[in-house]
Amino acid sequence: MITVISELDSVTSKQYDEVCRLANFSESNVPDGLVFHCASPTDRGLVIVDVWENEDKFGKFRERLNPAISQAGMTHKEPKIYRTYKTIQGKVLATR
Repeated sequence: MITVISELDSVTSKQYDEVCRLANFSESNVPDGLVFHCASPTDRGLVIVDVWENEDKFGKFRERLNPAISQAGMTHKEPKIYRTYKTIQGKVLATR
């Protein structure tokens, strides 16, 4: 597994929602290999933390994510990718 962290300065939740729409990414259309996704506002923009089964499945999702980022008028920033050591999952809640 891998952990992917994207720190997106000056990105709003509205822009994030538009990228998700363009990439056809939602609770009802989860990409193959995604274990966990979280997007949180920061004082500078958004931070996104994902856990993926492997880099290949994350790479396949990026094939549809990157064009959506461009379509939304945003600049693509390379995420930080780490090998996941351990995950613990509690109660799953979908929040907005």
